[in-house]
Amino acid sequence: MLNGSEKMQVDALFEGGRFYEIVSEKLEKHRESLHWSQSHLAKLARMHISIIRALETGRAFSLDTLSTVLRIYQLDPRSVLPEQPGEVQDISNYPDSKSLLKLSKAIKSSEYGRSVFQLKSFINTIEETIKLAPLPMKNAEEHYRRGAVYEPKTRSDILESFGRRVRIYRTLRGFTANQTAQKSHTSLTSYSLLESGHRNPSMETVYKVSEGLAISVFALIPGTHDDQNTMRLLDVAAWAVEAQTHLYALDDLEFVFNSLRDALGTSASS
Repeated sequence: MLNGSEKMQVDALFEGGRFYEIVSEKLEKHRESLHWSQSHLAKLARMHISIIRALETGRAFSLDTLSTVLRIYQLDPRSVLPEQPGEVQDISNYPDSKSLLKLSKAIKSSEYGRSVFQLKSFINTIEETIKLAPLPMKNAEEHYRRGAVYEPKTRSDILESFGRRVRIYRTLRGFTANQTAQKSHTSLTSYSLLESGHRNPSMETVYKVSEGLAISVFALIPGTHDDQNTMRLLDVAAWAVEAQTHLYALDDLEFVFNSLRDALGTSASS
């Protein structure tokens, strides 16, 4: 449950709209230094001019609006946005190049694809034999595209990149989605939409999520400051953690299959 009486440290940063005023002033000065009009920027960003006007008058803006403008300007977000207050922790549990090479060789030499196919076929046989209603199939990470995550160019790319980064850091922190939502003072529904790239967060929400995860806000915001190699390593580490989680589920599945075998043996002998 969210406790409305508890304040986050970032609340002070956004109190009275001061955050948006500071950022909009910097963005306006940069546009003027380029001798661009608001209509020219709007055309380059493929936005209505009213959005640019609102951005430069200190009104609240969203992640995709800011990221798009920063990309047009080729500005590092760190030159425009303040770091969030509070504790920021480094993520250090990602693999080095030797570990990556070892993992790559192990995956190439394994037959995990064939094993997964056989497992799915076996479960389908159980469904057909017992006449169970098949569960709806879900394509895991159907929306995930590495190009969008690493080098976002469109609005949907930006949101997808943000969501994947949030999930990477949540996974490496060992938090559940519900825990992160609570730490970020947002509902689980809203948080889930953010993580899947289906919601465009306000900058206040971006800062709250970064505080909830205790990481720098610049680790979540895509931009020219990104280190592609570090992003790749973090991505690999997060997938490895998720693989480990599913491995534990396989232990449960093995117990179920053994119990099913024993039950079939009992039925056959009676």
